[in-house]
Amino acid sequence: MLYVYFGPDEHSKRTALKALASRTNLPMVEFSATNAPKSLDELLSQDLFSGSQVIVLHNLIKDWLTDARLEQYVTTQNHIVFVEDALDKRTKFYKDLTANKNVHAKEFEAPSLESLPQWIKNFVAAKHVSIEESAIDLLLLRLGATNQIGNGFGASPEVSLLQLEQELTKLLTYANGLPIDKSAVEALVGDLRETLSLAVSDALAKKDRARLFELLESYYASGDADDTAKTLQLNALLAEQLRSLLIVKDATERRMQDSDILALTGWKSGRLFVVKRLSQGLSIQALREMLSKIESLDIELKSSTTPPRVILELILAQVV
Repeated sequence: MLYVYFGPDEHSKRTALKALASRTNLPMVEFSATNAPKSLDELLSQDLFSGSQVIVLHNLIKDWLTDARLEQYVTTQNHIVFVEDALDKRTKFYKDLTANKNVHAKEFEAPSLESLPQWIKNFVAAKHVSIEESAIDLLLLRLGATNQIGNGFGASPEVSLLQLEQELTKLLTYANGLPIDKSAVEALVGDLRETLSLAVSDALAKKDRARLFELLESYYASGDADDTAKTLQLNALLAEQLRSLLIVKDATERRMQDSDILALTGWKSGRLFVVKRLSQGLSIQALREMLSKIESLDIELKSSTTPPRVILELILAQVV
């Protein structure tokens, strides 16, 4: 029998593989680029003890699934499963493959922003644990799914399912069978948005142009959202970070105690320490000018045909 599982949802593909092995009660043998099969016999031969096997080939479809071999895979007693990150839907190969009734082809699409909360609930429920709605909201916010919380950035989600699974596994271990609540997320999950904005703010404060554009290049190269969405998200994060720097700089110059600043902002002491360090090399006037330039991006986007990323980079270049 022949199966083709494809798409970016690695967790669901692995779940489907485990379900197939459990349903058939057969041993599973996996191949990938690092341990590719040496001959077709390795895929078609029977196990000495169990007879049939579940043979899984990860991202090897181009080398091992040909028209000449397809019939052999379909008729073998083994369960041959090709697991691919993606298939080119424009090709005749894809169209013929998915139209073949003898091939069990299934696409595992990445969940949409709206369906991510349910995906998370299903993931933890499979471990016989529950998770609170507030914990889901905070988790998605910290991993970059900004629209989920309705913060007005208008940005597309940039959540890596692999990272989401890693964070959930960590939270499940911490919860030890109890419901996962917001405090667990606060304690264990770092805020990727704040990490990025702090790094960019640090480069701006040090006037390190090389580091600044290295961070921007890495940011724009990640994920699938378009440059407009990414620019709006980063711009909003930078504006938020600059406002934090202004608050701390003003409070420091007025000789406010750290305890008073923490009470004013609601921050934790670790964040205050980092923001104070970043603000040391900047004057209030410089921060206001930087914030003014960042906030002007919305106007620039509406009045210019220049790509959003270019506009943001030009604005930041004026600062460093």
